[in-house]
Amino acid sequence: MKKIILLLLCTLHSFASDPITIDSLFKRQLGLRSISTLEYISSGNTDFYKTYPYVSAYNDGKNYTDNRQLSLRQTLVYSLHKSFDLSLSARGSYVSSDYRTVTGARATSDTLEFNSFNLGFIYTTSSIRDFIPQFSFDFSLFDRIKMLDEKKNFTAKSASLQFALKRYTDPLVAM
Repeated sequence: MKKIILLLLCTLHSFASDPITIDSLFKRQLGLRSISTLEYISSGNTDFYKTYPYVSAYNDGKNYTDNRQLSLRQTLVYSLHKSFDLSLSARGSYVSSDYRTVTGARATSDTLEFNSFNLGFIYTTSSIRDFIPQFSFDFSLFDRIKMLDEKKNFTAKSASLQFALKRYTDPLVAM
């Protein structure tokens, strides 16, 4: 019985994650990681907003009074090397738009759709003093845009390249 309990404890311990500490938050992670992002955006005007890969606004051409958007983006990041990661991202959204009809009555239109599918990479170089340079590239394999009640699908039409100098400091030491 003691051997079974010891084996069970060893098995449970081998599947446990690292303890969450200041150091483990900024530790380089290898393997497959998943990032889920849930966003709620309410414009209060005729514009729609998009936040990935950069913040942008566009107008559908209708005279909306408010646009509410709930988006779910799922990103999978896989480390191929200690400085090179591949990323795969998909986004879907639920949009509820209020508008006035020709007669002046208020109406609402609701849509649920798959918006985008992106492929990218993240390259992190060795540190320069306290800064860590990082390049990220994101390529849109699929994008769907709705304009004047028509949906248009774009394939391989946009890309994003970003550069960042990241710096991680221990807040306990920096005081």
